Amino acid sequence: MAINMKKEADLAGAHPSRRFGQRERKLLESVAAEFPFSVVKAGKSNFAGGSTTATISDAAIAATDIVLVQVQASTNAAHVVKTLPGAASATVTLSADPGAATVLQYIVVRAIT
Repeated sequence: MAINMKKEADLAGAHPSRRFGQRERKLLESVAAEFPFSVVKAGKSNFAGGSTTATISDAAIAATDIVLVQVQASTNAAHVVKTLPGAASATVTLSADPGAATVLQYIVVRAIT
């Protein structure tokens, strides 16, 4: 499910119990005007470790997307160095081998055209 910033701005402004609804609406509108995007998908990917490169396979990922990744759980200390999106996958380079039972959380962001 994609999150559309314009739709969220409309909801923030229309919600009667929100004290600062109009201010939030304007903020969301200005962000969406400068950076029109939608969140395509969020998820988790398991990685067995043994390498500093992990692959997240997800049909929702396109080569033109921005994929934000963080390490949720790992045996060894490691952090994300870079992420390279591709067709239906993203290659994640980590600072070190995170070890067994690593879980990567990711969010796929796509520009609205």
